[in-house]
Amino acid sequence: MNLYTFYNYFRDNQYISQIQAENITVAPIIWAKNIKPNKIKYIGGKTKNELLLELKENIEDGLTGKLKKNENIWNICYSIKTGFGIVDFVKTDSNLSKISNSNFYTLIMDFREGTYFYQHTAKNELQVIEKWANELNINEIQTVGKKSKQLLKINISNLQKELYKVENTKNVWRFSYKFKTGHAVVYIIKTYWSL
Repeated sequence: MNLYTFYNYFRDNQYISQIQAENITVAPIIWAKNIKPNKIKYIGGKTKNELLLELKENIEDGLTGKLKKNENIWNICYSIKTGFGIVDFVKTDSNLSKISNSNFYTLIMDFREGTYFYQHTAKNELQVIEKWANELNINEIQTVGKKSKQLLKINISNLQKELYKVENTKNVWRFSYKFKTGHAVVYIIKTYWSL
């Protein structure tokens, strides 16, 4: 069994959870079945069944997509009575964090209604923040300029202090950063990676 971390963006809210599944085909279905009532706002009993049907149809139609230029990240969209959602899921390294130059991390940044993905190797989650801040391509992010990136680099140690482990997950952390033009929430997921 593999560990998958699900990042669900639904009605302007982010939800993160993990499940065990054999592969990416069944992972979204298991994730949806495990949604507890009212855990995700506007997804209850009836809408959960609607979500399950929608995901099954989308999987059968081949609508589970691997994100380009990224390792072990997929997404699937759904449209149900209560709204439209996007679910990104990452095959997560289930080994407890250890210091190694070959740890592989996925960073998911939610900023101004956009979701941005970055992947880096690093010794640990603190070092990956530093790499992310130094290598962040501001041309990909609307409204973030050179001055914002310079300030971000200066504030790396503050970001590392704000890092905390996401409850009820394995190898998932979160921090936030206030750019001049908006607030960013960044999740770090230790990602399964085989050479």
